[in-house]
Amino acid sequence: MRAGYSFYRRLTALNEFKFDFSLERVKKALILAGDPQDSFDCVHIAGSNGKGSTAWYLSNILMAHGFKTGTYTSPHLLDVKERVAINGGNVKEKLFLSEGSILFKLLSQNNLKLTYFEFLTVLAFMIFRTEHVRVAVVEAGLGGRFDATNVYYKRKLLSAITSISLEHTDYLGKTRMLILKEKEEIATAGMLVANVEAAGLKKHLKGRFGKRVIFADEVYPAKGVDHGTGRLAIKYPNTTLETRMIEPVQARNLSTVLSCLKVMGYVGYRFDPKKVKKAVLDTVVPGRFSWNKKGYFLSVAHNPGAVKEVLKTLALFYPCKETVFVFSLLKDKDAETIFREASRFKNISFVLTSIDNPRAINIAKMKEYVVKYGIRYKVEQDNKAALKLAKKMAGKGIVVVGGSFYLVSKFV
Repeated sequence: MRAGYSFYRRLTALNEFKFDFSLERVKKALILAGDPQDSFDCVHIAGSNGKGSTAWYLSNILMAHGFKTGTYTSPHLLDVKERVAINGGNVKEKLFLSEGSILFKLLSQNNLKLTYFEFLTVLAFMIFRTEHVRVAVVEAGLGGRFDATNVYYKRKLLSAITSISLEHTDYLGKTRMLILKEKEEIATAGMLVANVEAAGLKKHLKGRFGKRVIFADEVYPAKGVDHGTGRLAIKYPNTTLETRMIEPVQARNLSTVLSCLKVMGYVGYRFDPKKVKKAVLDTVVPGRFSWNKKGYFLSVAHNPGAVKEVLKTLALFYPCKETVFVFSLLKDKDAETIFREASRFKNISFVLTSIDNPRAINIAKMKEYVVKYGIRYKVEQDNKAALKLAKKMAGKGIVVVGGSFYLVSKFV
């Protein structure tokens, strides 16, 4: 226990919210660790929204076909080990501590310091090597160009960009084109699957990548979406997929997944359509618009595009019901656009609350925006009290807790 406590204390001290835009440190650390990222086939995923869902659909499909699979995602809800999964389960504590201690020792011996995310990225690759995973599905964190996951992979199968929307604009740029140019940097080699629909963004990618890029909405366009079963049933050319994740945007994510499978087929991977369907149906990602048995929905949607999809889902399934959001954000999110989008939907109100985080947005700033856009709201600093207030306000309506992973984690 003491060894574990010491390790986690050192890990936390790396500062989860420190950003240092350079790849030199992480590349040096990987060399010191023996280049573990070269020990597995890699699917690398970036995008504004849909990265996590796409990563888990792909991972579950690979597992269903008997491929030992590592999945690296971020952030986590309850336990940092969620970020490093082996065949769908969190990495074992003993392995996490032992490999992490080896990495700390290597860094100390060579006077090298990593950020929190860089450390976890190198550690994940070391764990995947030790576990002899056949393929790793790696989700980029912030952006792509300087993301710690953006290193050379000897066995990279493909890269994927799930979507582009305005997010982290202080770091990535103020336009979708600038954001795309950051994220596309993960695709310096191999095929790129891109799910971007704007003509200008497609033209740019075609100009840079030529025949190396395929567009998911062209290869696997969604022909129709049915909600009649309480699931999402999506028709694609030659197949229909069902998912328990009911946001309509999952149709787009699954278009990306099918396109990735097509590319993987070029290098020898073979997939059974029946196993693909079952794996998709069995995939549920915690925090992605899911029902909590305590009587409310959870959603980690935290940028305008993602929040809009949640609101569209609510309007589709509960068109006449009052919806109350218990809501908070980190201050680098586009709060004004989020609330502007929310103001376009009927029967929406907010309980603005706080999160104990140095990057949290000030409630006064959120209040400024909801007032500007004429949205009904109340303020309650305490999270649990905020939920009680929201339930009272909603009556027989719907309560959603969301906006930030750090808020949602308290109600999982």
